[in-house]
Amino acid sequence: SILRARRVAVAGDKQQLPPTTFFADGSNEDEDADESLMSEGFESLLDQMSSFLPTQMLEWHYRSLDEKLIAFSNHHIYNDRLVTFPGPGGRVPPVSHVLVPNVLGEDGQEESATPEVRRVVELVLQHAKDHPDESLGVIAMGIKHANKVEAALDQALKV
Repeated sequence: SILRARRVAVAGDKQQLPPTTFFADGSNEDEDADESLMSEGFESLLDQMSSFLPTQMLEWHYRSLDEKLIAFSNHHIYNDRLVTFPGPGGRVPPVSHVLVPNVLGEDGQEESATPEVRRVVELVLQHAKDHPDESLGVIAMGIKHANKVEAALDQALKV
């Protein structure tokens, strides 16, 4: 259809991650291998088209409910060129970083070390206690990590 079009507009962001199966549960490795083979040698449409069409950066960022969510990327990736909007404010920052001492592999785990999972559960329970009317999102680094955190939270709630 692009070949037949008189005009083409392609939108995308080379700085964003491409589609991935990172969060798949890994139950069908044969399918994953087939998919990988089929996509070998293919570049993204954005990469192909931007090699010969003019590009224009869209500077207005509307997606984040609080500009603090995109601040790091805006500064380090987009050189502060994005126009963002402040969030509604409030007493809790939209994103926080909690350092758990390096315990990778301590309990034989390649990922989701038990002390890390335990700390996430503690923080979730503390949030529920301190802010019962507010929601909370927990970002896990893959489905295995998410399942381990969920199981630990379920266990903590049963006690």
